[in-house]
Amino acid sequence: MEVDPFNNPLAPAGPIFMPEYRNAKTAEAKKLSSTASEVFGRGTEARNTADRYVRITVFLATVLLLTATSQRFEI
Repeated sequence: MEVDPFNNPLAPAGPIFMPEYRNAKTAEAKKLSSTASEVFGRGTEARNTADRYVRITVFLATVLLLTATSQRFEI
């Protein structure tokens, strides 16, 4: 196969379009993508834990406020 895209219409437009072409950064990109997905999952789990903690804290603070308020009234 003659690689002369200016004179041969069947020639690939550039080296990136040839079947032998391998991008050196593709494997690294796949590895980094999987690492990023893992870190994102851990971050999501941490956010859910923090949300539960805040929800419980607000609930307990509300209970303490209502308890303290109820002690001010005489039955």
